[in-house]
Order: sequence, then C-alpha cells, then structure tokens
Amino acid sequence: SFEKEDNDQKFIISFFCGDETILVYHTTARTSGIVGGKLMERSQHKNPITGKIYCEKDFQIGEVITLSVYNFQIVRCDEFTWKYYTDNPTVYAKANWNLVIDKIRKC
Repeated sequence: SFEKEDNDQKFIISFFCGDETILVYHTTARTSGIVGGKLMERSQHKNPITGKIYCEKDFQIGEVITLSVYNFQIVRCDEFTWKYYTDNPTVYAKANWNLVIDKIRKC
C-alpha cells in the first residue's frame, strides 16, 4: 500500500511501441532527500485487469497503470507524445477534442 506522501512523487514512464516494453524512472526534487533513478528495467508488463500485455492505447492521460506492485496515474505527457495523441484520434479518444466537446454538449 502507498502512504499519502507517495502520491506526490513523480515518475517518468516510457512506453516503446516497437516491442511494447515499459521503462520507469523515479524523478526527485533537489531537496527531497529521495534518490532518483531507474525504478523498473525496460520490459513488457501485463495489465492485471485484461491479462494482456500493455499496449500504446493503454497509456492515456487520466488512466491508472499497474506495474508490479505500483499504481501510476498518468497526469501529463511531453509535447511529442501529445502530438502523437492528437494525430491519432481514433486510438486516443481522450485527445480528440471534437469527441470531448460532443460528450459535454450531450450532458
């Protein structure tokens, strides 16, 4: 289980589309006292809910990804990834502004 202070920690999750592997780095603030670095080696991970290997469409902003004993919520991405999301709206529905606006209008 995670303690409240664990929620403030930041990680960089890299997903490699070519072989569906994931690499996780732990970032640190200068005065945090926490040692950063590689948290998980690059490898494939199964989604515990579906039982299938994680794929690129599983990594959308807002989603929670479970890797080993850790739960990570994806809260943002870099510019390259955001462009990839918006260039592929059929795969990344949450990045398709037209679909989001249509859902809001229906409410």
